[in-house]
Amino acid sequence: MSWGGVQGYLRNGLAQLQGWRMAALMLGLGAVMALSMAPFFFFWLLPLCLGPAYLAWQQAPSRWQAFARLWWFSFGFFVAGLYWIGIAVTSDWQTFWWFLPVPVILLPAFLAALQAGGALLVTFGPWWRHPWAGPMVFAAAWLLVEWVKLWIFTGFPWNLLGYSFAFTPWLMQPASLGGIWLLSTLALLFALAPWMGFDRPMAERPVPKTQRLTLAWLRPHPGLAIGLGAVAVNLAYSAAVLLTGPSLEALLDGQDRVALIQPNAAQGVLQSDAQQIRVIERLLMLSRAAVAQAQQQSASGQAGRLAAIIWPEAAVPDVLHRRPALQGYLARVLPTDTRLITGSIRLESNAKGEPLYYNSFDVLDHMGRELAHYNKRHLVPFGEYVPLKSLLDRLPSITGGFINTSSGSNINPIKVKGLLPFLPSICYEGVVPNFHREGLKQGGAFILNLTNDGWFGLSTGPYQHLAIQRVRAVEARRPLIRVSNPGISGVFDGFGRQVVAIDLGLQSYDISRVPQSSDKTTVFSRVGNVAALIFVGLLFGVANIAITIRKRSFV
Repeated sequence: MSWGGVQGYLRNGLAQLQGWRMAALMLGLGAVMALSMAPFFFFWLLPLCLGPAYLAWQQAPSRWQAFARLWWFSFGFFVAGLYWIGIAVTSDWQTFWWFLPVPVILLPAFLAALQAGGALLVTFGPWWRHPWAGPMVFAAAWLLVEWVKLWIFTGFPWNLLGYSFAFTPWLMQPASLGGIWLLSTLALLFALAPWMGFDRPMAERPVPKTQRLTLAWLRPHPGLAIGLGAVAVNLAYSAAVLLTGPSLEALLDGQDRVALIQPNAAQGVLQSDAQQIRVIERLLMLSRAAVAQAQQQSASGQAGRLAAIIWPEAAVPDVLHRRPALQGYLARVLPTDTRLITGSIRLESNAKGEPLYYNSFDVLDHMGRELAHYNKRHLVPFGEYVPLKSLLDRLPSITGGFINTSSGSNINPIKVKGLLPFLPSICYEGVVPNFHREGLKQGGAFILNLTNDGWFGLSTGPYQHLAIQRVRAVEARRPLIRVSNPGISGVFDGFGRQVVAIDLGLQSYDISRVPQSSDKTTVFSRVGNVAALIFVGLLFGVANIAITIRKRSFV
């Protein structure tokens, strides 16, 4: 059977499904496609799930039914891919039980409406039923909505389709050219191009069984070639970059070291005043062990000083900069030329004298003096602040009590004596494409992300978070140092290659050299997120060319 025959059978089968059967199929396909994301990375599911969803959307009898079919598909994808957000509610179940439907049902429903709504718009043009232009505009609409999610509610660009390639550096390197948007474009072509070129159901005559299992279906088809070619181009470019670039060993040679401290403190413990001191003592215990190991390594002739000990986000759940005695106590663990970088809380005042709280981190020297600090800029709605708080003043923030966290404003690299200038980010900021664009212009040498994924337990969420941040390193061609309370902590070079990693759910530490950084600015760092709109325009352009060529062929 030819590839056209395979698609014909599928089209005929979809045409027989209506009502709840179609909704159930779309819901199931979307849920299965979530397995293309971390930690599974079954990216080959994209054409097997998104492809049939596109066919069902394309041959829907009406625009409303097309919207409904894609909504069910997207809803399944987002529910299965983002279920872990609801785990945060269980950290204080008695207080926030009523909020559980918001992240588990309402958020996926809203995101699904965005995805289906984007596709609905293109049904008003000449592309919807077109056998070649249809998949192109569907991909363009999907990509455009991914870009829109960068801005909705301060942004939720999570589980974009390009992250299905984020499991290996051998499929990540195009991100330095077009960011996650180029990876998503290639993923969409891989998923949808094989379903191009067919607008007619199969003939009534059945295909003999003796012909169904032959190799005839492997004969070339342009759409199938385009789909496989998208992955092949990705792999070829990634291979060219990795094989011609410096090896990981060369980038690590002679570099300073850092100690990653992963306490794996339970989330309830971090919120309990009576237990906080135990968390700090655990951090100090792990830090002493790291210092002792670093000193042993130095004594054995291994070059590279211990430049910093790094604790995760909110490791010190106190206003550290106003506690000089606590600063001095923490600094006792530090060798003379080593810095401590730790997550904390910062309290300042506005012009009216009103208190402003920041999710922050501090850099201390061996005397306990604050050398620098960073206040988180990109906040999580309903996690660190309540939107429209004046109207919803009685609605508490999930992770911060009843007090809104303020947004910081410092965007330049953190420059501290004894450390290379680094690009700071805290938790969710690492999911924003090109977040460090301005800092890169000022000479940021590596990305430092402190996070606390303890809110999400031993779920897929922390793995997804790591995969997303790993792409940030490739986009900027800068090493990434990531320290998380429960994991996954690790160091990656500017090509996304892993140096060290501490797995999820472990109380541990590790010492790693910091890979050398490129002194060049990537294409994506110069272009920015407008790259998404460029790729959307290219997909629409190709669709219009396909329509023009088809019209001329009938003249």
